[in-house]
Amino acid sequence: MATLEKTLSIRLSPEERLAAEEYARERRMSLAQFARESILEKIEDAYDLKVYTAWLKSRQKTVPFEDLVKECGFSEEEL
Repeated sequence: MATLEKTLSIRLSPEERLAAEEYARERRMSLAQFARESILEKIEDAYDLKVYTAWLKSRQKTVPFEDLVKECGFSEEEL
């Protein structure tokens, strides 16, 4: 069975690599795990910003949480 994983190489200055290694070590993660999570977090942030910007442009009215709870037939104590 073929793997879908691919290797990604990046170039860092010695200072950047040292900082990245120290950051990862302090959080008890590998450098690869740190890089992977950082990349995915950046993508998620960009997606969140895109969704938020679209919502702002739509000018949809928001509903207070308390009203939503009542509309769904729950009381705040049940949550």
